[in-house]
Amino acid sequence: MATVEQAFLVFSTSKLRMLMGQVETCVGKLEESQVWGRTGDNANSAGNLCLHLEGNVRQFVIHSIGGQPDVRVRDAEFGARGGLTKQELLSKLSACVEEACAVMEKLAPERLLETVAPMGRTMLTLDAIYQVVQHFALHTGQVIFLTKAFTGEDLNLPRFATK
Repeated sequence: MATVEQAFLVFSTSKLRMLMGQVETCVGKLEESQVWGRTGDNANSAGNLCLHLEGNVRQFVIHSIGGQPDVRVRDAEFGARGGLTKQELLSKLSACVEEACAVMEKLAPERLLETVAPMGRTMLTLDAIYQVVQHFALHTGQVIFLTKAFTGEDLNLPRFATK
């Protein structure tokens, strides 16, 4: 029987992997030019959202919880106007998600109540993980919206994490 802490970690990694799959499906349906297409000057492209998700996951989980160096340059995530193909974006984001999931899968449940400070904000490790999953879901929804707008397709994406 799993503890609540173990169930939280399993659900969090399952949900991140499911959301990553949705992003892969969506970005895979876009033309290279559409990956960086914006609906306006103040809007983000799917490419920007992939960079932003990678930065957020890396900073909150891999750095703050896993102890790796903080290499995030947040403004660059939104300032990019191209430079990476959709396959490069997806490979970088997928590798980041898998690295973060590995950190969470190795995390001792008692560490969920320790404090971390991503972006200089002190919070519980549990809060940082919850924020990452919630943030990833929010921006996945934006990628889904952009993909539907560009392709006109019903994407028929999975809605529930499995495990």
